[in-house]
Amino acid sequence: MKPWDVLVVGAGVSGLTTARQLTDQGAQVLVLDKSHRPGGRLATKNVGGLSLDSGCTHIRSADPDVSRLLTGWLGAQFVETADGQAEEWSFPHSARDIAEQWAYGLKVQRTHVTHLVTDDSGRVGVVRHGFGEPIWGRAVVLTAPVPQAQAMIAYSDLVLDYSLDEVSYEKKQVLLAAIDGDGLDPDSHWSTDIIESVRLRPHHDGALGIEAFATDSWSEATWEEDATISHGRLLLELGLLVGSARVLDSHVMRWRYAVTANPRPERYWRHPDVPSIWLTGDGFGKPDGEHHCIQRAVRAAMTVSSELGGSLS
Repeated sequence: MKPWDVLVVGAGVSGLTTARQLTDQGAQVLVLDKSHRPGGRLATKNVGGLSLDSGCTHIRSADPDVSRLLTGWLGAQFVETADGQAEEWSFPHSARDIAEQWAYGLKVQRTHVTHLVTDDSGRVGVVRHGFGEPIWGRAVVLTAPVPQAQAMIAYSDLVLDYSLDEVSYEKKQVLLAAIDGDGLDPDSHWSTDIIESVRLRPHHDGALGIEAFATDSWSEATWEEDATISHGRLLLELGLLVGSARVLDSHVMRWRYAVTANPRPERYWRHPDVPSIWLTGDGFGKPDGEHHCIQRAVRAAMTVSSELGGSLS
């Protein structure tokens, strides 16, 4: 079977951007991801009949090229931020809908990639579920968080670059809740010592969706606890904010790779022995703060797409 031009591992922002740009350049691209939906941290959960987002609901960009790209693909409407340092686009729909629009036209396969193989012709293959016939490509772009990408390389018996371990991530726990919003008199600050911020999602039938984000320190300190314990504590904290309002349903999401704390300054990494293996994502690029994580992921993917696309032609 003729190999794909590029295999992209990971259907998050960086993976989808890489795949769309290369596809637009005429490359044959296959995206592989373990989740049943594309988007990575662009995630939406149905809780009590409400669609609630456990990740971002807007994109901040100080990069005109990133803004133009997303305007063309997604119809993004960026407006200048209050500080005048960037532009921001608030999602008009759920993060899940934005992710599906981002993936429009791409070939995406749900599978778990465990490691890579190579052959004498220079092809690179991805192995699914640990065994079986590989899917072959002329190049592979790993866009999973750096620890996951490092594990794939290690399982492939390829040389590791231990300097990549300097990329670290913050953990985040998010409580999603649907409550009876009638007569709710919320606390004016919408935060506690454990819940740092809250987003509200009013619904036409009187229900109110709440997306409550735990502090980084609490998320880190309780990460190894039983999830039910964390869930209960966050519900108790939510009670301090909503008083006697009745909770209809709730769910806790845990993001192990919520925010890249210290990305590498370059926009990608290539394996020294197998240069057709690339790593990119929001772990690469100018470390300009958590508000620019998506911008960083898109810009890194744009750079890889440009350089890799040129080598395929």
